[in-house]
Amino acid sequence: MFWNILLTIIALAAFAFFVQKGGSQQGNKVIFFFAFTFLLFISSLKYYASLPDLTNYFNDFHLLNQVGWENYREETRFNIGYSSLNYIVLLFTNNFQIFCLISSFIILYGYGKTISKYSPSIWLSLILFVIIDFVPSLYVLRQFIAISIFLLSFKYIINRQKYHFLALSLLAISFHSSAFIILPIYFLYGLSISKKTLTILVIGSGIAILIFNILLPRIATGFDDYSGYLIQHEHQATWERAIMKIYLLIIYCNVLRYNIFNTGINRVIFYCMILGIIICVGGIGVSGISRLREYFAVADFIGIPIILQYNKYNNTIKRKAIQIMILIYVIMLGIAFNRHISAEMHQNYKFYWESPY
Repeated sequence: MFWNILLTIIALAAFAFFVQKGGSQQGNKVIFFFAFTFLLFISSLKYYASLPDLTNYFNDFHLLNQVGWENYREETRFNIGYSSLNYIVLLFTNNFQIFCLISSFIILYGYGKTISKYSPSIWLSLILFVIIDFVPSLYVLRQFIAISIFLLSFKYIINRQKYHFLALSLLAISFHSSAFIILPIYFLYGLSISKKTLTILVIGSGIAILIFNILLPRIATGFDDYSGYLIQHEHQATWERAIMKIYLLIIYCNVLRYNIFNTGINRVIFYCMILGIIICVGGIGVSGISRLREYFAVADFIGIPIILQYNKYNNTIKRKAIQIMILIYVIMLGIAFNRHISAEMHQNYKFYWESPY
């Protein structure tokens, strides 16, 4: 099922390439919009029992409908933002598929808006998004709504609109507490690049590694919401993922050079890469760390097109070498994707009308 989705997006990208080559920019935008509509169709029409976590969301949605807001807030573990979204939907309908439609739209809107605004190659970014994040976005609803909100905050980071950024950050945290990890990027972006900044990054990295390996597991045990992640070994960060992130950062720095520090998306992506590496290295062996890593996957699906854009200015030999290195990285992403999506999940996805009940 999921490979079919990827192949469909690739086919649409190829079609858009020929349309754009024929001089129709509007046609390219229409096909891109259609691609996101297709993903919205897949995401919103899923049967809740066919994917992980969705049964919990389904049960809590109907619990709120049955017991009312006050009793629900006493019984549920979900954050106030997510609970409020459930409540707003229930004011109009108790159909869980409508809730899936709205939550899927919020998630895909954040990704689509960010890709269309910041990516030099929207179709490459879309393909990478499908490989990296689309599948977990089908069932990790709260966190991916938080990630979508984080992506929409990029313009406030770049324009140095502190209160707008903080407002969106608090909104993201209200959907998933792990969104606290996005807060440092606003302040990192504002630092001038100097020896002092590099020293702060090195010291901060050491502190972060200490927090992930020693303090985070102890803190998490005090919260019912997250203590379960500590025994989910499949969510551990690994050296393999950390090396991949470092590999991409080296390519990014080598190709962009001083353009990394230009105000705008280049700098945002640079710091997303740095934070992603800190999380991957610091979280090796710590269960549940993928909950934080996902926030900075944007460094892949926006960062790679940026690398290829600047790579055009290199000489032929270096340009080909960088292209091969990026291809190797994308293949590694595909392998990681295939491991994450088990054969059972490929077979289990069902549309809601395929429900046995």
